[in-house]
Amino acid sequence: MSDQSFHKLAGSQNQDPPTDKARRYITRLRFQFLIPVAVTLSFAMIAIISTLYFYEYRTIDSDIVQLQSTSNDLYQDSIRQNAKALQAIMAVLNTDRELASALAKQDRQRLLQRSTPIYEDIKFHYNVTHFYFSDPNRVNLLRVHKPEKYGDSINRQTTLTAQQDEKGVYGVELGPLGTLTLRYVRPWYEEQTQKLLGFVELGMEVGQTFDSIQKIFGIDTFVMIKKQYLDQHSWEEGMRTFGRTPNWERFPQLVISMNGMQSLPEALSARIRETDFSKHTSAFKIEMDNQHAIFHPLQDVSGRSVGTMVVLFNTSSLMKQARRTVIIGSIAVVVSAVILTLFFYWFVGRIDARIVRDELQLEQMATHDGLTGLFNRRQFNLMLEDSITQHTRYKRPVSLLMIDIDHFKKVNDTYGHIAGDTVLVELGKRLTHQAREADRMCRYGGKNLLHYCQKLILQAPPSLLNAYVIR
Repeated sequence: MSDQSFHKLAGSQNQDPPTDKARRYITRLRFQFLIPVAVTLSFAMIAIISTLYFYEYRTIDSDIVQLQSTSNDLYQDSIRQNAKALQAIMAVLNTDRELASALAKQDRQRLLQRSTPIYEDIKFHYNVTHFYFSDPNRVNLLRVHKPEKYGDSINRQTTLTAQQDEKGVYGVELGPLGTLTLRYVRPWYEEQTQKLLGFVELGMEVGQTFDSIQKIFGIDTFVMIKKQYLDQHSWEEGMRTFGRTPNWERFPQLVISMNGMQSLPEALSARIRETDFSKHTSAFKIEMDNQHAIFHPLQDVSGRSVGTMVVLFNTSSLMKQARRTVIIGSIAVVVSAVILTLFFYWFVGRIDARIVRDELQLEQMATHDGLTGLFNRRQFNLMLEDSITQHTRYKRPVSLLMIDIDHFKKVNDTYGHIAGDTVLVELGKRLTHQAREADRMCRYGGKNLLHYCQKLILQAPPSLLNAYVIR
């Protein structure tokens, strides 16, 4: 009798393949891995979007602060540059002996005749709007820009300071019509004797500075003057002269001296009515829907805060751009998070497939014969015990068929072990082909097969086991 044996166990129950357990474990592992990854990516996504959101809106705030500083610097620089231009013009006028002679003789006709072409030239090239000659006592001799008005005393701060300091002085002064004028006043002296001949004054409207700010930044600029420094009747008459409709009662503390490119928004007007400008000595801003109003106090040459420059900055385009940036950035972050999640899901799936494949290999090695692919002795013992347990519970018989290959050793000795292995493989295939789906085919092996079968038959109850031994 050969040591190669096959047996067939009929009626045993199907068991859940070990790979199912492995797959359930891998599925659980996949979620245990992906859930923290998804949570981490979600927090990272929220953090990035929040950072992007705050960065964009902080950028808008930074732009507003920059505009606030730049517009005020531009105003101050414009005043200084225009003052230098007036000083340069005055230096040229001071060399004109004919003007000096006419001023010394207080000859209005000669002054007007000589200064008119000069005024037309500097008005055209430098926007000079005021040209005065006054005597040593500050009594006006001639307003070149308005020759019909003269004989009044000039008591403005620039003229008083020039008289006191005996040198040229410039500064911004408020006129009776609510306009701001940059004035440069210089005492004129006789060249030889240094006798004071009088005072010469040049001036230009500050409004052109506000116009420059509007053009450079593309924003609206309004000039508002405090009522306490104006005479209502004179101001209203001046507004009508400029072709504007005066509205003295519109605001409690201020009047509009110069409009921007558009009218003052009503929402801003309401905020201005509620604001106490006497408490604001430095620049401040008011926020509205898609708009920011920046208020710069305006000081005259004496240091008084006579009004405010209102810079109206429309942030709707910046807000739209910020929202677009946040949306695009959010989409990019979300897409990246989804791609990473899918990548990790795919990567874990590859690990899953590798583990299942290794599990199948281990299962095959642990439960099957390496040559024939049939169940091995260890698995046979487990399945037989399981079948007996099932019979005890359900009272069903179990059939066991044992097959032994006679003279198998001669095959190995005559044709070699490779031929013997081929016989075992072919016999295993034929038995498997003839078996039912519920049957289990095993390769038991070993020389003690007959003794094991006899022992099994003798120990088992007649109703439990139908055993057949084929030799």
